[in-house]
Amino acid sequence: MKGLFFLVAALLISCGAENRSKPSDPAPVPIPVPVPVPPVPPLPGVKTILSVFGAPWCGACKQLLPEVERELRGLSNSKRDAIDFRLYVPTGATSSQKPTQDVAERYASLLGLSATAYIDPWYWTYYKAWVSKSLAIPAGVLQSQDGKVLKVYSAGNSFSPSKMIEDASNQ
Repeated sequence: MKGLFFLVAALLISCGAENRSKPSDPAPVPIPVPVPVPPVPPLPGVKTILSVFGAPWCGACKQLLPEVERELRGLSNSKRDAIDFRLYVPTGATSSQKPTQDVAERYASLLGLSATAYIDPWYWTYYKAWVSKSLAIPAGVLQSQDGKVLKVYSAGNSFSPSKMIEDASNQ
């Protein structure tokens, strides 16, 4: 009986030993992931890109994204023309569906946004690179003409439509 106990104990202890790293194994080398630049360069005369992230199933997005539009419309023509306003849609009609360009464009239209609508490549590619890994929307990012992130507006307290437009118009 003791022999059987020791046999079972030895099997349990050695289970998975072949998968454990050995001291001589080199440490894995992380592969750098390039930060994506905006998919379309801004038009001439544009000083900054204001990208917002929202989805059709997001209640807060339906309230706050039209506020961004209202603030933008309150600017003088010259200030408004210097901002490239973009909407990125990271999902489809539900959070588990991949986005389509049709869904993105219909969503922008439904909200009454003048923003150019883009899909955020599955699975939240631009959002993760520019905003955070949290996947909380609505969110926004202010970028230079070359796509460098200047300021992030995360979901919650820092997502202030008036502050976003003020920052974008002062670039």
